[in-house]
Amino acid sequence: MTPVTRLAPTAGPVTVPELLTTLTLPPELPPFAPEILAFLGELHRRLGTHAAARHRPDLQALAFWLRPAALTRLARDFLAGLPAGTLAVPRGLVLHVPPANVDTQFVYSWVPALLAGNRNLIRLSERGTGPATQVLLEILGGLLASPDAAALAAATAFVHYPRDDAVTAALSQAADARMLWGGDATVSSLRALPARPHTVDLTFPDRVSWAALATGPYLALSPEQRQSVADAFCNDLFWFNQQACASPRLLLWCGKAGTADDAAADFHPRVAAQAATRFPEPGPAARLDRLAGWHRAVLDLPVARVDHHGDRLTVIRLATLAPADRDTLTATGTGVLLEAEVDTLTDGLPLVTRRVQTLAHFGFGPETLAGFARALNGRGIDRLVPLGQALSFTTVWDGTDLMRALTRLVTIATA
Repeated sequence: MTPVTRLAPTAGPVTVPELLTTLTLPPELPPFAPEILAFLGELHRRLGTHAAARHRPDLQALAFWLRPAALTRLARDFLAGLPAGTLAVPRGLVLHVPPANVDTQFVYSWVPALLAGNRNLIRLSERGTGPATQVLLEILGGLLASPDAAALAAATAFVHYPRDDAVTAALSQAADARMLWGGDATVSSLRALPARPHTVDLTFPDRVSWAALATGPYLALSPEQRQSVADAFCNDLFWFNQQACASPRLLLWCGKAGTADDAAADFHPRVAAQAATRFPEPGPAARLDRLAGWHRAVLDLPVARVDHHGDRLTVIRLATLAPADRDTLTATGTGVLLEAEVDTLTDGLPLVTRRVQTLAHFGFGPETLAGFARALNGRGIDRLVPLGQALSFTTVWDGTDLMRALTRLVTIATA
Protein backbone atom coordinates (compact mmCIF):
# COMPACT_ATOMS: atom_id res chain seq x y z
CA MET A 1 0.00 0.00 0.00
CA THR A 2 1.31 3.47 -0.91
CA PRO A 3 2.99 5.26 2.04
CA VAL A 4 0.98 8.04 3.63
CA THR A 5 2.56 11.27 4.84
CA ARG A 6 0.89 13.10 7.70
CA LEU A 7 1.29 16.87 7.27
CA ALA A 8 -0.34 17.91 10.56
CA PRO A 9 -0.64 17.75 13.51
CA THR A 10 2.61 15.72 13.58
CA ALA A 11 4.47 15.61 10.27
CA GLY A 12 5.97 12.36 9.02
CA PRO A 13 5.23 9.00 7.42
CA VAL A 14 2.41 6.96 8.91
CA THR A 15 0.70 3.67 8.11
CA VAL A 16 -3.04 3.56 7.53
CA PRO A 17 -3.68 1.51 10.72
CA GLU A 18 -1.62 3.98 12.76
CA LEU A 19 -3.48 6.88 11.20
CA LEU A 20 -6.87 5.41 12.06
CA THR A 21 -5.98 4.44 15.65
CA THR A 22 -7.48 7.53 17.26
CA LEU A 23 -9.55 8.79 14.33
CA THR A 24 -11.97 5.87 14.53
CA LEU A 25 -12.67 6.34 18.23
CA PRO A 26 -16.08 7.80 19.10
CA PRO A 27 -16.14 11.62 18.92
CA GLU A 28 -15.50 13.29 22.28
CA LEU A 29 -16.91 16.75 21.62
CA PRO A 30 -20.49 17.81 20.84
CA PRO A 31 -21.35 20.18 18.00
CA PHE A 32 -20.09 23.72 18.62
CA ALA A 33 -18.20 22.69 21.75
CA PRO A 34 -16.40 25.59 23.47
CA GLU A 35 -13.04 23.91 22.71
CA ILE A 36 -13.84 23.91 18.98
CA LEU A 37 -14.95 27.53 18.93
CA ALA A 38 -11.87 28.57 20.91
CA PHE A 39 -9.58 26.71 18.50
CA LEU A 40 -11.15 28.32 15.44
CA GLY A 41 -11.04 31.70 17.15
CA GLU A 42 -7.29 31.30 17.58
CA LEU A 43 -6.96 30.23 13.93
CA HIS A 44 -8.81 33.41 12.98
CA ARG A 45 -6.42 35.48 15.10
CA ARG A 46 -3.26 33.88 13.74
CA LEU A 47 -4.39 34.33 10.14
CA GLY A 48 -4.57 38.02 10.94
CA THR A 49 -1.09 38.20 12.47
CA HIS A 50 0.98 35.69 10.47
CA ALA A 51 3.48 37.57 8.29
CA ALA A 52 2.70 35.67 5.08
CA ALA A 53 -1.04 35.27 5.69
CA ARG A 54 -1.60 39.00 6.16
CA HIS A 55 -0.59 39.64 2.55
CA ARG A 56 -2.76 36.95 0.97
CA PRO A 57 -6.34 38.05 0.22
CA ASP A 58 -7.55 34.43 0.08
CA LEU A 59 -6.31 33.81 3.62
CA GLN A 60 -7.77 37.07 4.87
CA ALA A 61 -11.10 36.09 3.33
CA LEU A 62 -10.83 32.82 5.26
CA ALA A 63 -10.01 34.72 8.45
CA PHE A 64 -13.11 36.88 7.93
CA TRP A 65 -15.26 33.78 7.50
CA LEU A 66 -13.84 32.36 10.76
CA ARG A 67 -14.46 35.44 12.87
CA PRO A 68 -15.82 34.40 16.29
CA ALA A 69 -19.00 36.48 16.06
CA ALA A 70 -19.98 34.71 12.84
CA LEU A 71 -19.34 31.24 14.29
CA THR A 72 -21.27 32.09 17.45
CA ARG A 73 -24.21 33.21 15.31
CA LEU A 74 -23.96 30.01 13.24
CA ALA A 75 -24.05 27.93 16.43
CA ARG A 76 -27.05 29.83 17.77
CA ASP A 77 -29.03 29.49 14.54
CA PHE A 78 -28.17 25.81 14.14
CA LEU A 79 -29.18 24.85 17.66
CA ALA A 80 -32.32 26.97 17.54
CA GLY A 81 -33.37 25.29 14.29
CA LEU A 82 -33.29 21.72 15.61
CA PRO A 83 -36.66 19.93 15.71
CA ALA A 84 -38.27 19.82 19.14
CA GLY A 85 -37.20 16.86 21.24
CA THR A 86 -33.98 16.19 19.33
CA LEU A 87 -30.29 16.38 20.15
CA ALA A 88 -27.61 16.85 17.48
CA VAL A 89 -24.61 14.52 17.66
CA PRO A 90 -21.57 14.06 15.36
CA ARG A 91 -21.62 11.47 12.59
CA GLY A 92 -18.15 10.17 13.54
CA LEU A 93 -15.17 10.25 11.17
CA VAL A 94 -15.42 12.46 8.08
CA LEU A 95 -13.08 11.80 5.14
CA HIS A 96 -12.41 14.92 3.07
CA VAL A 97 -11.05 14.85 -0.47
CA PRO A 98 -10.89 18.55 -1.42
CA PRO A 99 -10.14 19.92 -4.89
CA ALA A 100 -6.70 20.99 -6.06
CA ASN A 101 -7.71 24.16 -7.89
CA VAL A 102 -8.44 26.28 -4.79
CA ASP A 103 -5.68 26.33 -2.15
CA THR A 104 -7.94 27.15 0.79
CA GLN A 105 -10.88 24.87 -0.04
CA PHE A 106 -9.73 22.08 2.29
CA VAL A 107 -10.36 24.36 5.28
CA TYR A 108 -13.85 25.27 4.05
CA SER A 109 -14.59 21.54 3.83
CA TRP A 110 -13.04 20.70 7.20
CA VAL A 111 -14.47 23.49 9.39
CA PRO A 112 -18.20 22.58 9.10
CA ALA A 113 -17.37 18.96 9.96
CA LEU A 114 -15.24 20.12 12.89
CA LEU A 115 -17.98 22.43 14.15
CA ALA A 116 -20.32 19.46 14.05
CA GLY A 117 -17.98 17.67 16.50
CA ASN A 118 -16.67 15.08 14.04
CA ARG A 119 -13.21 13.56 13.79
CA ASN A 120 -11.65 14.50 10.46
CA LEU A 121 -9.21 13.05 7.96
CA ILE A 122 -8.30 15.49 5.19
CA ARG A 123 -6.47 14.14 2.15
CA LEU A 124 -4.69 16.92 0.25
CA SER A 125 -4.02 16.64 -3.47
CA GLU A 126 -1.17 14.56 -4.81
CA ARG A 127 -0.37 17.51 -7.09
CA GLY A 128 1.31 19.22 -4.15
CA THR A 129 0.42 22.14 -1.95
CA GLY A 130 0.29 25.76 -3.03
CA PRO A 131 1.58 28.76 -1.06
CA ALA A 132 -1.66 29.35 0.83
CA THR A 133 -1.91 25.66 1.78
CA GLN A 134 1.65 25.72 3.10
CA VAL A 135 0.91 28.75 5.28
CA LEU A 136 -2.26 27.11 6.58
CA LEU A 137 -0.49 23.87 7.43
CA GLU A 138 2.22 25.80 9.28
CA ILE A 139 -0.38 27.64 11.35
CA LEU A 140 -2.52 24.55 11.94
CA GLY A 141 0.49 22.45 12.90
CA GLY A 142 1.43 24.98 15.57
CA LEU A 143 -2.12 25.23 16.89
CA LEU A 144 -2.64 21.48 17.08
CA ALA A 145 0.68 21.04 18.90
CA SER A 146 -0.62 23.11 21.81
CA PRO A 147 -1.55 21.14 24.97
CA ASP A 148 -4.90 22.95 24.94
CA ALA A 149 -5.69 21.35 21.56
CA ALA A 150 -4.80 17.75 22.50
CA ALA A 151 -8.35 16.48 21.96
CA LEU A 152 -8.58 18.12 18.55
CA ALA A 153 -5.11 16.93 17.56
CA ALA A 154 -6.14 13.33 18.26
CA ALA A 155 -9.28 13.86 16.17
CA THR A 156 -7.63 15.50 13.12
CA ALA A 157 -5.18 14.47 10.42
CA PHE A 158 -4.08 16.29 7.29
CA VAL A 159 -2.40 13.80 4.98
CA HIS A 160 -0.90 13.46 1.53
CA TYR A 161 -0.23 10.42 -0.63
CA PRO A 162 0.04 9.68 -4.35
CA ARG A 163 -3.18 8.48 -5.89
CA ASP A 164 -3.84 4.96 -4.65
CA ASP A 165 -7.36 3.55 -4.61
CA ALA A 166 -6.34 0.92 -2.07
CA VAL A 167 -5.42 3.61 0.48
CA THR A 168 -8.50 5.70 -0.23
CA ALA A 169 -10.68 2.59 -0.02
CA ALA A 170 -9.23 1.71 3.39
CA LEU A 171 -9.90 5.24 4.62
CA SER A 172 -13.40 5.14 3.12
CA GLN A 173 -14.18 1.93 4.98
CA ALA A 174 -13.42 3.72 8.24
CA ALA A 175 -15.45 6.85 7.45
CA ASP A 176 -18.95 7.71 8.60
CA ALA A 177 -19.19 10.49 6.03
CA ARG A 178 -17.22 11.48 2.93
CA MET A 179 -16.94 15.00 1.49
CA LEU A 180 -15.81 14.56 -2.11
CA TRP A 181 -14.85 17.54 -4.26
CA GLY A 182 -13.59 17.67 -7.83
CA GLY A 183 -14.48 16.97 -11.43
CA ASP A 184 -17.31 14.65 -12.36
CA ALA A 185 -14.95 11.77 -13.17
CA THR A 186 -13.01 12.19 -9.92
CA VAL A 187 -16.14 12.29 -7.77
CA SER A 188 -17.65 9.29 -9.55
CA SER A 189 -14.47 7.23 -9.07
CA LEU A 190 -14.30 8.14 -5.37
CA ARG A 191 -17.95 7.27 -4.81
CA ALA A 192 -17.34 3.89 -6.43
CA LEU A 193 -14.90 2.97 -3.67
CA PRO A 194 -16.74 0.86 -1.08
CA ALA A 195 -17.85 2.41 2.17
CA ARG A 196 -19.91 1.18 5.09
CA PRO A 197 -23.69 0.98 4.56
CA HIS A 198 -24.38 3.94 6.85
CA THR A 199 -21.70 6.21 5.35
CA VAL A 200 -23.07 9.49 3.99
CA ASP A 201 -21.55 10.95 0.83
CA LEU A 202 -21.62 14.70 0.26
CA THR A 203 -20.46 15.28 -3.29
CA PHE A 204 -19.39 18.51 -4.99
CA PRO A 205 -18.72 17.71 -8.67
CA ASP A 206 -18.18 20.01 -11.66
CA ARG A 207 -20.33 23.13 -11.43
CA VAL A 208 -20.42 26.35 -13.42
CA SER A 209 -21.89 29.74 -12.62
CA TRP A 210 -23.47 32.78 -14.23
CA ALA A 211 -23.88 36.47 -13.59
CA ALA A 212 -26.82 38.72 -14.46
CA LEU A 213 -26.88 42.53 -14.60
CA ALA A 214 -29.94 44.68 -15.18
CA THR A 215 -28.96 47.24 -17.81
CA GLY A 216 -31.29 50.02 -16.67
CA PRO A 217 -30.06 50.15 -13.07
CA TYR A 218 -26.45 49.88 -14.21
CA LEU A 219 -26.68 52.73 -16.73
CA ALA A 220 -28.39 54.89 -14.10
CA LEU A 221 -25.31 54.72 -11.85
CA SER A 222 -22.67 57.40 -11.49
CA PRO A 223 -19.19 56.63 -12.88
CA GLU A 224 -17.95 55.91 -9.35
CA GLN A 225 -20.84 53.51 -8.67
CA ARG A 226 -20.26 51.75 -12.00
CA GLN A 227 -16.64 51.23 -11.01
CA SER A 228 -17.72 49.64 -7.74
CA VAL A 229 -19.93 47.20 -9.62
CA ALA A 230 -17.09 46.38 -12.02
CA ASP A 231 -14.69 45.87 -9.11
CA ALA A 232 -17.12 43.43 -7.46
CA PHE A 233 -17.48 41.46 -10.69
CA CYS A 234 -13.72 41.44 -11.12
CA ASN A 235 -13.38 39.66 -7.74
CA ASP A 236 -15.90 37.02 -8.77
CA LEU A 237 -14.23 36.49 -12.14
CA PHE A 238 -10.50 36.59 -11.45
CA TRP A 239 -9.95 35.60 -7.83
CA PHE A 240 -9.08 32.01 -8.79
CA ASN A 241 -8.49 32.73 -12.49
CA GLN A 242 -12.13 31.82 -13.17
CA GLN A 243 -11.43 28.20 -12.13
CA ALA A 244 -13.64 28.17 -9.02
CA CYS A 245 -17.05 26.62 -9.53
CA ALA A 246 -18.73 29.87 -8.41
CA SER A 247 -16.82 32.10 -10.86
CA PRO A 248 -19.14 33.37 -13.63
CA ARG A 249 -18.65 32.01 -17.13
CA LEU A 250 -21.81 33.52 -18.68
CA LEU A 251 -23.10 37.09 -18.20
CA LEU A 252 -26.74 37.90 -18.96
CA TRP A 253 -27.55 41.54 -19.70
CA CYS A 254 -31.24 41.96 -18.82
CA GLY A 255 -33.20 44.96 -20.11
CA LYS A 256 -34.60 46.82 -23.08
CA ALA A 257 -33.28 45.88 -26.51
CA GLY A 258 -30.08 47.72 -27.37
CA THR A 259 -29.18 48.76 -23.82
CA ALA A 260 -26.76 45.85 -23.39
CA ASP A 261 -24.33 47.38 -25.89
CA ASP A 262 -24.14 50.65 -23.97
CA ALA A 263 -23.76 48.87 -20.63
CA ALA A 264 -21.14 46.41 -21.88
CA ALA A 265 -19.09 49.14 -23.59
CA ASP A 266 -18.75 50.88 -20.24
CA PHE A 267 -18.51 47.79 -18.01
CA HIS A 268 -15.94 45.50 -19.63
CA PRO A 269 -13.08 48.03 -19.92
CA ARG A 270 -13.54 48.80 -16.23
CA VAL A 271 -13.36 45.10 -15.33
CA ALA A 272 -10.26 44.51 -17.48
CA ALA A 273 -8.47 47.56 -16.09
CA GLN A 274 -9.18 46.48 -12.52
CA ALA A 275 -7.96 42.95 -13.26
CA ALA A 276 -4.69 44.30 -14.67
CA THR A 277 -4.19 46.32 -11.49
CA ARG A 278 -5.09 43.72 -8.90
CA PHE A 279 -4.34 40.27 -10.29
CA PRO A 280 -1.09 38.73 -11.56
CA GLU A 281 -0.40 38.69 -15.27
CA PRO A 282 -1.53 35.35 -16.72
CA GLY A 283 1.23 32.86 -17.44
CA PRO A 284 1.77 31.00 -20.72
CA ALA A 285 -0.55 28.13 -19.77
CA ALA A 286 -3.40 30.49 -18.82
CA ARG A 287 -2.96 32.51 -22.02
CA LEU A 288 -3.05 29.30 -24.07
CA ASP A 289 -6.20 28.13 -22.26
CA ARG A 290 -7.82 31.47 -22.95
CA LEU A 291 -6.90 31.32 -26.63
CA ALA A 292 -8.22 27.77 -26.97
CA GLY A 293 -11.34 28.66 -24.99
CA TRP A 294 -12.54 31.48 -27.16
CA HIS A 295 -11.70 29.57 -30.34
CA ARG A 296 -13.81 26.64 -29.10
CA ALA A 297 -16.65 29.01 -28.34
CA VAL A 298 -16.52 30.49 -31.83
CA LEU A 299 -16.66 27.01 -33.34
CA ASP A 300 -19.38 25.61 -31.08
CA LEU A 301 -21.71 28.53 -30.34
CA PRO A 302 -23.76 31.14 -32.26
CA VAL A 303 -21.25 33.96 -31.80
CA ALA A 304 -22.10 37.52 -32.86
CA ARG A 305 -18.71 39.07 -32.07
CA VAL A 306 -15.54 38.69 -30.02
CA ASP A 307 -14.07 41.62 -28.06
CA HIS A 308 -10.59 41.49 -26.52
CA HIS A 309 -9.94 43.77 -23.54
CA GLY A 310 -6.19 43.68 -23.07
CA ASP A 311 -4.52 40.43 -22.03
CA ARG A 312 -6.98 39.61 -19.23
CA LEU A 313 -10.45 39.47 -20.67
CA THR A 314 -12.07 38.20 -23.87
CA VAL A 315 -15.82 38.77 -24.14
CA ILE A 316 -17.88 36.74 -26.59
CA ARG A 317 -21.32 38.11 -27.46
CA LEU A 318 -23.78 35.36 -28.36
CA ALA A 319 -26.30 36.02 -31.10
CA THR A 320 -28.91 33.75 -29.52
CA LEU A 321 -29.50 31.65 -26.45
CA ALA A 322 -30.79 28.21 -27.37
CA PRO A 323 -31.33 25.20 -25.04
CA ALA A 324 -29.38 23.08 -27.53
CA ASP A 325 -26.26 25.06 -26.63
CA ARG A 326 -26.50 24.81 -22.87
CA ASP A 327 -23.90 22.07 -22.46
CA THR A 328 -21.26 24.23 -24.16
CA LEU A 329 -22.31 27.62 -22.81
CA THR A 330 -19.91 27.57 -19.90
CA ALA A 331 -17.06 25.41 -21.15
CA THR A 332 -14.61 28.31 -21.22
CA GLY A 333 -12.90 30.19 -18.38
CA THR A 334 -9.39 31.57 -17.73
CA GLY A 335 -10.47 35.06 -18.82
CA VAL A 336 -13.10 34.13 -21.42
CA LEU A 337 -16.58 35.46 -20.67
CA LEU A 338 -19.68 34.65 -22.70
CA GLU A 339 -22.47 37.21 -22.68
CA ALA A 340 -25.97 37.51 -24.08
CA GLU A 341 -28.76 40.06 -24.15
CA VAL A 342 -32.19 39.07 -22.81
CA ASP A 343 -35.34 40.95 -21.92
CA THR A 344 -35.83 39.46 -18.46
CA LEU A 345 -34.06 37.11 -16.09
CA THR A 346 -36.62 34.38 -16.74
CA ASP A 347 -35.50 34.22 -20.39
CA GLY A 348 -32.56 32.20 -19.08
CA LEU A 349 -34.74 29.49 -17.55
CA PRO A 350 -34.55 27.00 -20.46
CA LEU A 351 -30.75 27.05 -20.26
CA VAL A 352 -30.47 26.13 -16.58
CA THR A 353 -29.45 22.62 -15.55
CA ARG A 354 -28.30 21.10 -12.25
CA ARG A 355 -24.76 21.90 -13.38
CA VAL A 356 -25.33 25.66 -12.86
CA GLN A 357 -24.49 26.53 -9.27
CA THR A 358 -24.43 30.30 -8.63
CA LEU A 359 -26.05 33.39 -10.10
CA ALA A 360 -24.24 36.60 -9.11
CA HIS A 361 -26.65 39.47 -9.68
CA PHE A 362 -26.95 43.25 -9.80
CA GLY A 363 -30.00 45.47 -10.25
CA PHE A 364 -32.79 43.03 -9.41
CA GLY A 365 -35.23 43.36 -6.53
CA PRO A 366 -35.99 40.63 -3.96
CA GLU A 367 -39.32 39.75 -5.55
CA THR A 368 -37.74 39.28 -9.00
CA LEU A 369 -35.01 37.03 -7.58
CA ALA A 370 -37.46 35.00 -5.49
CA GLY A 371 -39.77 34.63 -8.49
CA PHE A 372 -36.88 33.41 -10.62
CA ALA A 373 -35.83 30.88 -7.96
CA ARG A 374 -39.40 29.63 -7.67
CA ALA A 375 -39.70 29.34 -11.44
CA LEU A 376 -36.51 27.25 -11.45
CA ASN A 377 -38.05 25.01 -8.80
CA GLY A 378 -34.92 22.89 -8.35
CA ARG A 379 -33.80 22.47 -11.96
CA GLY A 380 -30.55 24.28 -11.06
CA ILE A 381 -28.91 27.35 -9.47
CA ASP A 382 -28.52 26.81 -5.74
CA ARG A 383 -27.22 30.30 -4.89
CA LEU A 384 -28.35 33.78 -5.91
CA VAL A 385 -25.89 36.26 -4.40
CA PRO A 386 -25.00 39.93 -4.97
CA LEU A 387 -22.21 40.63 -7.41
CA GLY A 388 -18.88 40.36 -5.58
CA GLN A 389 -20.06 37.59 -3.26
CA ALA A 390 -19.97 34.65 -5.66
CA LEU A 391 -16.88 33.19 -3.96
CA SER A 392 -18.08 33.76 -0.38
CA PHE A 393 -18.44 30.34 1.22
CA THR A 394 -21.31 29.48 3.57
CA THR A 395 -22.32 26.28 5.32
CA VAL A 396 -25.22 25.95 2.90
CA TRP A 397 -23.39 24.89 -0.28
CA ASP A 398 -24.62 23.36 -3.52
CA GLY A 399 -28.09 23.28 -2.01
CA THR A 400 -27.03 21.27 1.05
CA ASP A 401 -27.05 22.43 4.66
CA LEU A 402 -23.65 21.06 5.64
CA MET A 403 -24.20 21.39 9.37
CA ARG A 404 -27.37 19.31 9.20
CA ALA A 405 -25.78 16.77 6.85
CA LEU A 406 -22.72 16.32 9.10
CA THR A 407 -24.73 15.62 12.25
CA ARG A 408 -27.27 13.02 13.30
CA LEU A 409 -30.39 13.74 15.30
CA VAL A 410 -31.21 11.73 18.39
CA THR A 411 -34.90 11.84 19.32
CA ILE A 412 -35.59 12.11 23.04
CA ALA A 413 -39.18 11.33 23.98
CA THR A 414 -40.56 11.26 27.49
CA ALA A 415 -43.71 9.72 28.82
